[in-house]
Amino acid sequence: VLEVKIDTNVIGMASGSAVNLVTTAANSILNPIGLSVTSFKQHMVILPDSVSWGGAAAWAYRPGTQSAFRSSYADHMGVQVHEFGHNVGLLHSGYGTGSYNDHSCMQGNPSYGNNGPEVCWNGPNSYTLGWYKDYHKDFDPFNSNDPFHGRLVGVGDWADDEAVVGTHYVVVKISQSGSNDLFVMYNRVEGPTKGVIFFKNEVMVVEGGTDGRQTWLQSHIPAGGEYAIENFSGQSRTLVIKNCRQEAGAPDYSEVYIALDDGTGVECPAECTDDDSCDDNDMCTVNTCSAELGICTFTDLVCDDGDACTDDVCDPITGCSHTKSTCDDGDVCTVDSCVAEVGCSHESIPNCAVMETGQVEL
Repeated sequence: VLEVKIDTNVIGMASGSAVNLVTTAANSILNPIGLSVTSFKQHMVILPDSVSWGGAAAWAYRPGTQSAFRSSYADHMGVQVHEFGHNVGLLHSGYGTGSYNDHSCMQGNPSYGNNGPEVCWNGPNSYTLGWYKDYHKDFDPFNSNDPFHGRLVGVGDWADDEAVVGTHYVVVKISQSGSNDLFVMYNRVEGPTKGVIFFKNEVMVVEGGTDGRQTWLQSHIPAGGEYAIENFSGQSRTLVIKNCRQEAGAPDYSEVYIALDDGTGVECPAECTDDDSCDDNDMCTVNTCSAELGICTFTDLVCDDGDACTDDVCDPITGCSHTKSTCDDGDVCTVDSCVAEVGCSHESIPNCAVMETGQVEL
């Protein structure tokens, strides 16, 4: 902590101007020892409440290293973390008509309490910061063969190392046209987020980017509920995000299903018991049931028969087929043949030439 004194009366002075005076005074102390305020990754400037704050409790540069606080709020954790969020490049988190009104996360204004709130950042900001990157899932509804079906865990269970990579996810990013995507998280009240009071234990759908821009809470989905977006991404189809069920355990999780409605509706898949119960009526997928999770997975069937002399294709109704390659190169002066290990070959016929009449001369 560096305490500085300035000779100017700052009562009623704009807080930015007062910060400039404090910075100059601080540098006069630090410069002789080869330092300045910019030598530090972050620095807080604490000023009297009598400075003009324009109604704010604090402010910070985005991105940057400096933040400024009213003295009466300088020790309030929620205010500190909100401003540090600006320093690392994050804007605000809104809901409805208010750009600060997503009170489930730090970049809203969830509390001015000095011991909280114990909440974290929302989906877009968590994805941007990359803390849970091994538990991210990118899902593009229009370029994916299958819907997303998986288990979302809260930040608390991630922090307790109860989540399993590839089995559980903290953030799902849904690609859509335009500059913003959708981000889905489980707003679990536990551990680092045990202070959540806004849409507790619901699945949150937030629109934003991966560059810290303003984010907007679009929906909060309770267990058994859904959020549907008509004409999703400018297309004629409806995207449906379902919170199929929630279970307590190690970890607690919310089972989420995300799919485009093909006109027949979107329903949560039944829990599978074996591979046969995962039939998707597509002969070109391998259907597997995770007995532990009760969730089906569908992977593309590989139709390669190991024979380079066949064309391997798959039809969703009939399955794999292997048609004999013709190997015809259209050249009458070659002998076309095929070897299973290497494929087609075209051996030239000695002394063969095609005359202008089209006849073959040997």
